[in-house]
Amino acid sequence: MSDHDELLDRCALSVLGALDEAETRRLDAHLAEGCSECERELGRCREGTLTLAATAPSVAPDRALRARIIEAIDAEPLPKSATSTEHRTPRPSGKREATIFRFPVFAAVGWAAAVALAFVGLNDQKELRGVRTELDALRGQVAELEGRLGDESSWLASMASPTARVTYFKPTNAGKPKQSGWALFDPANKRAIFVIENLDVEPGHDFELWAIGAQGPRSLGVITVVPGGRALVKLPEVPDPTDLAAFAVSYEAAGGSPDKRAPAGPVVMVGAL
Repeated sequence: MSDHDELLDRCALSVLGALDEAETRRLDAHLAEGCSECERELGRCREGTLTLAATAPSVAPDRALRARIIEAIDAEPLPKSATSTEHRTPRPSGKREATIFRFPVFAAVGWAAAVALAFVGLNDQKELRGVRTELDALRGQVAELEGRLGDESSWLASMASPTARVTYFKPTNAGKPKQSGWALFDPANKRAIFVIENLDVEPGHDFELWAIGAQGPRSLGVITVVPGGRALVKLPEVPDPTDLAAFAVSYEAAGGSPDKRAPAGPVVMVGAL
């Protein structure tokens, strides 16, 4: 929770007089800086507290409770002075005159309701901030999904393009018979998709993808192989696509060939266009 959010939560407690001196000074200093949001929250809490206190229904005390209060008063010495309104009731001989203070029960009920409202307000604010945070996260996810959907739609359009060409990888003498795959290449937008299977990668090695043209081979990058020996490669742009004759896969030391114009390891698969 940010410092501002914490102070915003303290507004309701301030209206109820439930803040200590240090918290009060801290809130006052924050308000002096001109925080309009906290000022509005203070006004809202004051209005709600006064409204509840004024509109709470009057509650008559239970008779048994009244009798216990009178007995408790009889057991205590009278105060030397009383500032509250008094109503003196004659008592039987042998007992002193009791002083019964009129207790505004409706006000107590109103303040209790106001306290409840304040804490409900605090919980509502926290829940609202939580909902806003979740909503922002969902919006981000939606935007990400929309972007991915647009990207996938573009790739699907490339696969359905009438100019797209398909080639199938075949293992060379340096490769393994089980290795296979295919490539779809669209010269119109220079995009290519590769699906390669049964790639066994030993520690310290990588497979590297190549484009073979009139000017010789050009590295298209190291292939990421997922568990199970499968790889999916999507290239948004194949360089110099006009003279492409084939795609190839080589088996290299980790990181690929140091010369991106020639494989350093054996070529294990080739797919002619």
